Amino acid sequence: MPSVTINSLLIERPTAYANISSTAYVIGQAIIANAPNVIGSGAGATVVVPVVFAPGNLPADLNYTIQLTANQACAISWSAKAINGFTVTLTPLSGSLTLAAGTFDAVVTWIAG
Repeated sequence: MPSVTINSLLIERPTAYANISSTAYVIGQAIIANAPNVIGSGAGATVVVPVVFAPGNLPADLNYTIQLTANQACAISWSAKAINGFTVTLTPLSGSLTLAAGTFDAVVTWIAG
């Protein structure tokens, strides 16, 4: 079972910086540790994993970044970014390799102001 931590930090604008349009910003971060992925279906096959958040945990404007780290040698990427999550794709580095069952980590970061 993955571990999910959601943090937020409120940063208020000092009055000396009146030219900044917002008086406060919130920096949010969701850390997903050890999200499971299944074994690949065969040599060269990708593994696709949906990552879903509860409603309201990600910014509705989709203005967030995603950083991914796999626990095995493979290419890892995201797609289909939405207000409730995104899709992670793991791809073997060679067409002759099969992905093992394993885990990956994701860090999602956003700033709201």
